[in-house]
Amino acid sequence: MAERRGCPLPKDVEEWFSGLGEEFLRSINVEAGHSVLDFGCRIGNYSVPAARVVGFTGKVYALDMNHEAVDELVARANALGLGNIIVPIKTRGELIIDLPDKSVDVVLLYDVIHGILGSAGTLDPFRQLLEEIHRVIRSRGIFSLFDKHIEETGFNLGDIVREIENLFSYCGQSTARLMHWDRLEEGTIHTFQKLA
Repeated sequence: MAERRGCPLPKDVEEWFSGLGEEFLRSINVEAGHSVLDFGCRIGNYSVPAARVVGFTGKVYALDMNHEAVDELVARANALGLGNIIVPIKTRGELIIDLPDKSVDVVLLYDVIHGILGSAGTLDPFRQLLEEIHRVIRSRGIFSLFDKHIEETGFNLGDIVREIENLFSYCGQSTARLMHWDRLEEGTIHTFQKLA
């Protein structure tokens, strides 16, 4: 298994990369040949298993404003033979997604909303991001959301879901074992679908 800059991966990450991550992503309908956008990918805890699921006929766009984390993801992807599947996208924190219209099948927005909203006191930055997600996702595409820190923003999950439902249909929620900052935890995933 790949190591993190010469250090063994944490035990939970090893378990996640040993099939649990792929199993989770298949449960939210990521399939072979899909194009996936991992918005706020960090070091690739979702990008790597997504690349394994989509295979060489798919793509994983790994977007983050932490360039060092993206570099680590690229090194990890290359070491795992996934460098031709994972496409790194480095940003400066802007909420514009540098992808063509209707170019992705699945968008993962995991544990980033609190960073987008910060202490803004308004949902406007999130609304801007939702417009971009709506633009890049294909008709009937999946938008998957996880963020355990929403309450820290001064907003609640209901506020976030209502905003998303302006552009996407709510498919429901499920509880799953997933990766959060290199630790396996139980978390609630909310799934939406673009209808038009």
